[in-house]
Amino acid sequence: KQSSRFGRWDPVLLEQGVAIQPYQSAGRLTYPVVYRAHTYFMSTLDNRQKFMDNPLHFLKLHSPPPVVPVKLAIVGPPKSGKTMLARRLERDHGIVCLSAGEAVRQFM
Repeated sequence: KQSSRFGRWDPVLLEQGVAIQPYQSAGRLTYPVVYRAHTYFMSTLDNRQKFMDNPLHFLKLHSPPPVVPVKLAIVGPPKSGKTMLARRLERDHGIVCLSAGEAVRQFM
């Protein structure tokens, strides 16, 4: 089977307006659906069920935007929650978190 035109995007999330591609790695589960000659990847079991209930509804959606790497810099005064925010983004969206302070401490 071939990947769909959605690639690794979850069509149900696209319909809901989620603009960040779901993070997929060895530790995160995906829920594939094979429909006709294509494989669609869902981020949750609920989304998988919604897609299976009415696949034609989701196939009418526009193709997803091209994947653009996300690069963020979080700045602020000490103890303002920069690390907490970075960890939350890492956990929820799979964004790799780089900390200058942690890098310096590892090499010293």
